[in-house]
Amino acid sequence: MTTIKLKGQICTDTTAAMYRWFGIEVVSPSLIENALESADGDDVVLEIASPGGTVVAGYEIYSAIKKYQGKVTAHITWACSAATFIACACDEVLISEAGVYMIHNVQGYAEGDYQDMDKESKDLKAIGEGIINAYESKTKLARKEIKRLMDESTYMSPADAIEYGFCDGLMTDKEGQSGSVDITSVAASTMPLISDDKATAFMTVKAFIDKMGGEEKALEMIMQLKQEQVQQSTTEDANNNVQFTESPVSDIENSTKGAKAMGLQELLNENPEAKAEYEQVIAQAKTDAVNAERERMKSLDAIANNVSSEMLEKAKYEDIVDGKELAYKALVEGNAVAAAYMQNAIADSVESGVDSVGIGEPNTGMDDDSNTEQAQADAMAAYVNAKKGVQ
Repeated sequence: MTTIKLKGQICTDTTAAMYRWFGIEVVSPSLIENALESADGDDVVLEIASPGGTVVAGYEIYSAIKKYQGKVTAHITWACSAATFIACACDEVLISEAGVYMIHNVQGYAEGDYQDMDKESKDLKAIGEGIINAYESKTKLARKEIKRLMDESTYMSPADAIEYGFCDGLMTDKEGQSGSVDITSVAASTMPLISDDKATAFMTVKAFIDKMGGEEKALEMIMQLKQEQVQQSTTEDANNNVQFTESPVSDIENSTKGAKAMGLQELLNENPEAKAEYEQVIAQAKTDAVNAERERMKSLDAIANNVSSEMLEKAKYEDIVDGKELAYKALVEGNAVAAAYMQNAIADSVESGVDSVGIGEPNTGMDDDSNTEQAQADAMAAYVNAKKGVQ
């Protein structure tokens, strides 16, 4: 006996990959087909706990179960929408005493003029006929009665589902009986969460993240691309404006050319709210970059009199550092120059014999070596101060 779990949203294989990446439990045609293939003719128990989902995906699963050579028994905890006609493909359907069964009309979306709406209505009715066929084959109810139940979006208790013929009886074992069901969440979940085209867009991002070696590295790459672009495309004009070329997102798209997905602009055009938010983010990024560049230039100009013109020029257009970083660099380099200068001063003082003359200070009581070192230090200080004009 093989057990196959049909739990969660029923969706296409394309969207299933995206849902699973986010940790959402879903079922798709390939999942059931592969499980049935592995069962290899063995008797199968199909545990159903699903709000339904995409009709076309449900049709694929229905056909796969119908073609299976072994016996398939459905154990229903709750089955709504597309999950119900999938159950009708099974040889036997048993429902939990705490289960629920719900059928309704096919739902969809359309936009356009009255002709588009008329066509959508006809399409939905045609798709619904296929579902009615599955229900009629299982229940032996008249099509008119099935249509009435669908029109009324009928929720059935276990007893009602058995009476109408959708289920053959109650489950006799304890397996699969998970208690009561939140009807509100069931009803809210009957429509697909996201369309195939948007799922492929998400999966493009996932492909990029995988290629980069994880989310953290992907984020580092995006920030690096952004920083490099700002540096490469920043030009200094009269107003210190920063001019941008393409968005860093284009680099992401180029790095994921192997993934099957719509382009960024196409995705934004189909999602006005996302496009507006994207444009707002880009505009803010430009403003932030302009302000940051202006502040950087101001901080460099503020210390212009304390560094060489060469260091200032390099900081502005080559090293791309701000005033604080340049000041620190100048301090470090200045200390190195001072250290060399002081070493030369000590050597000069030793050669001049100033340590043997003394500087007129009283004896400190230290030994000769200590006095010599102190004398050298005092002489060095006096020499440096004299060079600077300090009294």
